[in-house]
Amino acid sequence: MKTLKKTISQYMLRITGTLMIAILAVIVCLQIIVERYREFESSLGVLAQIKQFVEENVVEEDTTEAMGKKEYSNLFSLIRVNSDANYYVISGDDGEIVGSTDKEALGVDCEEKGLALKKVTTNKYGFFSKIDGERYFCVFQQIGDDYVGRCVETSKMFQRVPTTAVLLVLCLATIACILTYVVSRYMNRYVVDGIHQINDELSRISEGDMDVKVDIRTSEEF
Repeated sequence: MKTLKKTISQYMLRITGTLMIAILAVIVCLQIIVERYREFESSLGVLAQIKQFVEENVVEEDTTEAMGKKEYSNLFSLIRVNSDANYYVISGDDGEIVGSTDKEALGVDCEEKGLALKKVTTNKYGFFSKIDGERYFCVFQQIGDDYVGRCVETSKMFQRVPTTAVLLVLCLATIACILTYVVSRYMNRYVVDGIHQINDELSRISEGDMDVKVDIRTSEEF
């Protein structure tokens, strides 16, 4: 009987453990989705303000070319932006970075920086990109013929996920232990002990004691 009780406890631990891991995975995935959506909405708000500022203050300057070209090189020194993110203005014509909080990026082709021009011009809901060896989540909005974008490191974007995961592990582990204890105790009390009692009574009958009655009130023992 001790072996049966031990087996039941082991199975309960496996079942609850698997269930808790599945729940943890689902919750973490949901949090990642929520964090991405939150960052997307935040980026849209900031980019809307930048777009408004650009439309009101940035004008075209004459260049050696026939057509004028907007000057964005000092744009981000004129407005306050979040230092936790990098901002870029990319020409929709040739992919040149014409404005950025990263001064070293000015005049560089966006593809060389790690920003695919096709994603910049077509993906309105944000995309992940590797910039200077780091993974970023980027959102771009069109301003005339150009595109202004906000890029945030995923390590900063998802920095709350590990903490939440640890707290969830602790909570789920506690719940799993309590659930395993309760169910195992129920199984031991109403099933294993019931089987043990029936075996004792059947043993007495086999020894010739016909006055023994086997009291069966439920079907768990079978």
